[in-house]
Amino acid sequence: MSATTLVIILLSSIGFLFGVFFSVYLLLLNKHKSHLQLLLGGLLFVLSLRIGKSVFHNFVDLPTVIKNMGLAANLAIGPFLLLYGKVLLQQYQLQRKDIAHFIPALIYIIFSALIPNDSGEYWWSVSYTFVIIQQGGYLGLAVRLIEHWKAAWNHTQHKGFVLLWSAISIIWLTYLLIFLQWLPVYLFGALAYSILVILLGYFVVKEEYAFVQREKYGQSRLSSKQSQQYLSLLQEKMERDRSYLNPNLSIQDLAEQTDLSAKLISQVTNEQLQLNFSAFINTYRIEEAQKRLTAEAYQAYTIASIAYDCGFNSISSFNTTFKAMTQQTPSQFRKTALKKTP
Repeated sequence: MSATTLVIILLSSIGFLFGVFFSVYLLLLNKHKSHLQLLLGGLLFVLSLRIGKSVFHNFVDLPTVIKNMGLAANLAIGPFLLLYGKVLLQQYQLQRKDIAHFIPALIYIIFSALIPNDSGEYWWSVSYTFVIIQQGGYLGLAVRLIEHWKAAWNHTQHKGFVLLWSAISIIWLTYLLIFLQWLPVYLFGALAYSILVILLGYFVVKEEYAFVQREKYGQSRLSSKQSQQYLSLLQEKMERDRSYLNPNLSIQDLAEQTDLSAKLISQVTNEQLQLNFSAFINTYRIEEAQKRLTAEAYQAYTIASIAYDCGFNSISSFNTTFKAMTQQTPSQFRKTALKKTP
């Protein structure tokens, strides 16, 4: 074994161990588990399985079952990333139907002893091509959650997702190039993962809760009564001035308008409503949109014009947020409301 190969294996193993540690902490050791933490833990776990298989494959001839478990983990990466992004960025509520995203991975697990996995054979090529395409498709769906890259980079939670999506995309591209035989060393994929997981770990430490949408208020002396009073102040401000109609409204703008600090506003909405600032504002925008969609005076307005008038910067963001909060698309909501109108 050459010195270069040994170095690559060592670096790859570091990434694998880091990933396992973080995933175990999020899934098992952390007492305060949220859907975001469980999804992120699951994502890191399947990534670690996939990379671990690549590392061990260089030492021993792994059984077909183990190799297909690696492919099953590959098939779970995309679903975990997409659901994690939807919950983090759109306050999406997980539903039973979301399990359907993991059906391909479950099929590979159940039939792991039967699915061919001998490198170079026809059925292996077909199987691996499906895995590559499936993961690429999910990366495409996930990137649509990032509407404005420049703006996203200035928002902590969005920045975390941008980095996570970028890291997984690089890993996916690396394995695609290896599959196409444009990269000669199979361990390059594991090496890419190791470098990226270390960088992500540094970002987590630097930005603290960027990936879990949770803020530290342990040192705050704000009482529950004070928090409720501040929330009432914010709600009165929203209802009186309708600041939410401003599509460029930021937490700093609201802080100046209410003489509260941005951190205090964030703390109050998180503690009292379990909503971040963006979700807090969007609840008012969606409520206003619902009123307009059902009002006779707005029947001639298009859904897009109502979306923009209610403070949304894009129709896709409006549609996604509306469905996440009402379980209906805007057009379905309008049609249902009109049918009920005598």
